[in-house]
Amino acid sequence: MAAVLTMREHSDCVNTLHVSPDGRLIASGSDDKTVKLWDTQTGVCVRTMTGHSDSILAVHFSPKGRFMASVGCDTLKLWDIHTGACVHTITGHSDWVFAVHFSPDGRFIVSVGGDTLKLWDVHTGACVRIMMGHSDWVLAVHFSPDGRFITSVGGDKTVKLWDAQTGVCVRTMTGHSDDVTVVQFSPDGRFIASFGGDKTVKLWDAQTGAFVRTMTGHSDDVTVMQFSPDGRFIASVGGDKTVKLWDAQTGAFVRTMTGHSDDVTVMQFSPDGRFIASGSDDETVKLWDAQTGACLRTMTGHSSKVHAVHFAPDGRFIASGSWDSTVKLWGTSDLKCGPGSQFFAVFVQCNDEALGGYQALVRLSPLVSDVSELKVLYTLASLALKNGEIERVHVQYYIRSVLRRISKEFKFDKNSEVMTMLSRIILPRLEQDKVIDANERERLVHEFTKDNVFADFRYRTLEETVTLHSAQMSQLQTAVVDLNDHVSGLQTAMVLLDQRITNVAEYAIQVDAQVRAFKGLYRKHLKRRATIAAVTALISFIPYAGAGLTKILDSIVDFSSVVEIVTNAAELVGGAENIINAIELVGEMWADGALHASVRDHHLAAPQVAVMGMIQMITAMENSHALRELEDLKRKSRVPPNPAGSGRESMSDKLAQWKAAFNQMCAVTEVKELDVETAAHVAAELLCDRVEFERIKAVLRSKDRDRNNSISIVEFVIAMNALT
Repeated sequence: MAAVLTMREHSDCVNTLHVSPDGRLIASGSDDKTVKLWDTQTGVCVRTMTGHSDSILAVHFSPKGRFMASVGCDTLKLWDIHTGACVHTITGHSDWVFAVHFSPDGRFIVSVGGDTLKLWDVHTGACVRIMMGHSDWVLAVHFSPDGRFITSVGGDKTVKLWDAQTGVCVRTMTGHSDDVTVVQFSPDGRFIASFGGDKTVKLWDAQTGAFVRTMTGHSDDVTVMQFSPDGRFIASVGGDKTVKLWDAQTGAFVRTMTGHSDDVTVMQFSPDGRFIASGSDDETVKLWDAQTGACLRTMTGHSSKVHAVHFAPDGRFIASGSWDSTVKLWGTSDLKCGPGSQFFAVFVQCNDEALGGYQALVRLSPLVSDVSELKVLYTLASLALKNGEIERVHVQYYIRSVLRRISKEFKFDKNSEVMTMLSRIILPRLEQDKVIDANERERLVHEFTKDNVFADFRYRTLEETVTLHSAQMSQLQTAVVDLNDHVSGLQTAMVLLDQRITNVAEYAIQVDAQVRAFKGLYRKHLKRRATIAAVTALISFIPYAGAGLTKILDSIVDFSSVVEIVTNAAELVGGAENIINAIELVGEMWADGALHASVRDHHLAAPQVAVMGMIQMITAMENSHALRELEDLKRKSRVPPNPAGSGRESMSDKLAQWKAAFNQMCAVTEVKELDVETAAHVAAELLCDRVEFERIKAVLRSKDRDRNNSISIVEFVIAMNALT
């Protein structure tokens, strides 16, 4: 038989798997140190949980499916199924954690490691109880169905019973002659079954600890043992390649199922107890009829050992995990392994086998699918109650469970025959017998009624209300966890942003220091107009210049002054290469696109790039003041020279006059630089009041590079040049 779905995302052996209580998800654990969640409808991996440092040995969903536990050597992790977040990482065992088991209400989880059991609170992750008493490794553990007790077995050949509330060992059962490796409570909690290296199954009374019986038949070690859902049978598999079945009531050996060609590593009963699925090292999964022992189906497709099988809660598929790193789903809907199948056929079998009232009630209640079957089940339960075979609490529990299930699945017209029978006969009879009360009867009548949209709100029981509110609280908790994750992410981002801001601030300080150094150089050499004119000519020639740029410079300028600028600039920033890098950082801030293109497109010598970089950084950081001055100089350099040279002499005279006036005022006031107000008066006198005083002050302030309200002789000359 071919698999319905094959899931392949594990990169190493799959050791364990578990189907969620609602049948929508499969959890698998692998030697690749990950736990994966799969959608059973599509086979898609919906979540991968990482964090274990070694192979995953076991995975278990909590009874309500809210959490999932994974075991990896010495670490137990609890995961939130809705978010995939690791809720708790539980450490504390000194040795490998061999087994875990959730309490029936999902509030606690028990783990075993070394010779110790530990009980943990699922919601807080706190260890609430430590149970010590075994003298050797503890190998298996199991909660009782009512959650009051825990049973454990180990290498000291004993079976121990612990009070889950106090952690006290209330019973120690001895009788095995070798290590005890498997243990389980019966579904009704009355018995404990254990299997040991002595190849025997032993049954113990859970109330008294008394030995009940021994069941033998295996010729090799047992790997898995399980009660049937109704508690009538015990099935086990092991290294002798067989599946064996015993009658739990009498201890009689029932049958051996053979067909595997290698060790049988895992098995499970179907939800209705009619079938057994087994997985083997022979790479196959087999489906057996528990009533006849016949092999109904052999499922092939795995290419390595099968070490995990699990039925869906409704029996519609079997999931298997293999050392070939895959998880496969096999359909069983044609065999009707789940609830709602063959009620009357199983009823006849119960009659033929002369089952007691409790066993029949447990076996038949999951199969009820309509009102007629409900009547038969209640009649059977009433007779068993009358004969003392069961207690009233059992009748109430199972009949209410059936009513709750089928009332949600089936709706009837108000005036239909079925609805009339329910409202006038069946439900009043159940109320009369105190199986349900008046409120429950009224609620069920409304819920069975077709198209009654108010039934859920007006007739919800306290239990259902609490369940609904619990679900809403779970959703709220999930939202809070998501919000906390977002807040944590935001906090991390803020820390990174703060670090980047700090880095930028530090870099800005460095750039500012370099700019100040460049400004000093620029002021120092600005008086050498020939050099500035040459640099301006350089900017004009760059778009057209190539390898011959150096010769052009040599012919039009005293290059030694340029070399001096470049040398000083390179020393300040650590070399011409750093200037080039600075130019790249400035990027789109460049005011001169042609300059940028020239650096990109031409192979310019390092001194040339250094000069351009110096001017460009001053341009970027000084609001383009330097660029405007250079452009002014460039325009003036393009004016045809005066043949008589009168313009040049006149300009020289003006410069001398300006400098003399400035120096004279400095001498009078005994300062090296003039404040803006004083410098403005000197300029106004030189200009013979042809320019407004406020304009003179504005121009002087624009030339004040240090913004210290102080004007140097160079800045004064530049301002006068601008004003004239």
